[in-house]
Amino acid sequence: MSIKITDKINKLEKDEPFFSLEFFPPKTENGLRNLYARLGRMSLLGPSFVTVTWGAGGTTAEKTLDLAITCQKELGLTTCLHLTCTNTSKEVIDDALKTAKANGIKNILALRGDPQRDSSESHGVGVFKYAVDLVKYIRSELTLFG
Repeated sequence: MSIKITDKINKLEKDEPFFSLEFFPPKTENGLRNLYARLGRMSLLGPSFVTVTWGAGGTTAEKTLDLAITCQKELGLTTCLHLTCTNTSKEVIDDALKTAKANGIKNILALRGDPQRDSSESHGVGVFKYAVDLVKYIRSELTLFG
């Protein structure tokens, strides 16, 4: 079952502490195996939610989605998917949103993001120049993601 992070936080008693964990997909296969081997143990710590980062320009899109799906579906953790729009095509954004929805991920952190280090592209390339443009798009496509 997926729940909005804000709903979880709003149900807490006043001043009740909570914590989250943030994961990023490692660049190497060895690092990725290492992270997956530890995810189950980290989930036992009982975080209120986890977030999964999105690489510059969508460079880690597939690994990010796989990691977010594992956290949400296999570990039952409320998961927040970071989604950046700098140098990311509308098609990549649409695929990420559809994949998230299909896997019960309701929490998206929309960010502008940074270009890839080796990229000569500026922040404004693509359909979405700023995070607010991405937020407006997601809201306009609620049937896609809602």
